[in-house]
Order: sequence, then C-alpha cells, then structure tokens
Amino acid sequence: FDFSHFSPLRPEEIEKIERTVNEKIWEDLKVEVLKMELDEAKRLGAKALFEGRYGEKVRVLKIGDYSLELCGGTHLDRTGLIGLFRIVSETGIGANLRRIEAVCGKAAFEYTKAFEKEQSERIFHLENREEELIKLLREKNLEIGRLYLERVSPKTVKGVTVFSSFLPGLEVSDLRVLGDEIKSQLKSCVVILGSGERNRAVLVTMVTPDLIKVGWDASKIVRTIGSLIQGGGGGKPGYAQAGGKDTQKLKEVLSNIEAYL
Repeated sequence: FDFSHFSPLRPEEIEKIERTVNEKIWEDLKVEVLKMELDEAKRLGAKALFEGRYGEKVRVLKIGDYSLELCGGTHLDRTGLIGLFRIVSETGIGANLRRIEAVCGKAAFEYTKAFEKEQSERIFHLENREEELIKLLREKNLEIGRLYLERVSPKTVKGVTVFSSFLPGLEVSDLRVLGDEIKSQLKSCVVILGSGERNRAVLVTMVTPDLIKVGWDASKIVRTIGSLIQGGGGGKPGYAQAGGKDTQKLKEVLSNIEAYL
C-alpha cells in the first residue's frame, strides 16, 4: 500500500495501524460491492484514492460502517475471512512517498511464527554466551586495573612498603586478584585496594606473612577504614575486606593512606 507521508512511520504508529486493521478483521464486518455514478459515490462520502482515474460508473466498496471507498479490486465477503494482518515493512519509495508491505491469513501466521523463532534463537544464543561474556568483561576490567596500577608507586609507612590505590569499576574478586599479583612482585608489603561507585564502596587489604609476625593485621586496617566509609568489615591478619557507602571518602583515605595506619 503506497501513501503520501512526510517522514517514516514511528514503531508505535505502525503498531497502531496493525492493531486497527486486526480489530476490524475480528469484528467480521460485512463487505459490500456497490456500483453507481461517480457523482453519487462522492456525495455519499466515498474516498477516491486516485483522482482523475475514474469513469462515470464506479465500483464502491463498503466495509460495514467503517469504510467507503472507490475500488476496483477483488474482495472478500466479510473481513473475518482475512484472519490475521501483519505489517512486514514500511519504506520510502520517493519524495514524501511511503510503502507498507503486509501479509495476511496463513502468511501472517507463518510470518509471526518465524519472527518468534528468530527472537527465541537470539535469546538462546545470548543466554549461552552469558558466562563467556562475563568472563571476557572481567578479563578486560583486570587489564584496565593493571594499566592503572602501573602509574601507582608504593609508599613507605613506618618502615613498611604499603601499596594503596582506588580502582573504579572492579569487584572484590578483581581486587583480590590484583592484590595477589602485587604481593608476588613486592614480596613484603601491605596491599590496600578499593573500588566502587556512587554509594557502594568496597575494600580489600592484604598483609604478607613476614609483616603479620611483627604486628600488621589486615582485619584491623579494614575495620578502621570501614568505619570511615559508613560501613564495616573484617577478616584475618593476612586478608580482610570491607564495604561501605562513602566512595568519595574511600578515595581520600587511599590517596593519603599513611595518615590512617
């Protein structure tokens, strides 16, 4: 069906057209074919879609009390015989000229089933890739974290090497992986890493065995910092974690960690 229009139809407009047509199909309106003089047809209000192309005698199509127009096509006796109507495309074919292509009856049913099958296959594909995508995302986050840490230098606090940094966008498990990597490189150290966004802050702290022996305790560190970020935490001397609400405060603490140890 070709029609004049200044822009492509919006999805909600296409849906409205499709719904209106189907409602008239379900009403099972009677379809009548009338033959009369052109002037009489116009007087009755019949729509003339192709001005200047009609003779004196015209064929008028009447669909219940809903539609009355001049038409020379082949038609059903009742709208209910159409069964189902589905629009499959709406495209431009010229300046301010649009075209709707649709299917009905069995073809509309087959189109609907094919569409449902395609959507189901897409969902199935995404669901089966979920674990793979999560793993890939975590690997990318860790890569970003490692690049960020390359710009951070350890500090010396009370004669001990302390590595502290805030890394946005990471989970506790990511911070733990990066903390283990830092411990392996520095051998003897205290690692304090944080992350979070908005009102969710997370923190992990690690202490190497040699420093545990001289009194350093990861659980004490996270309890101190946890109270400052409107949260709390705990763990063991070698590893502890905390959570809180004040992400901004956590950033401040980690950038000035020597003041809190």
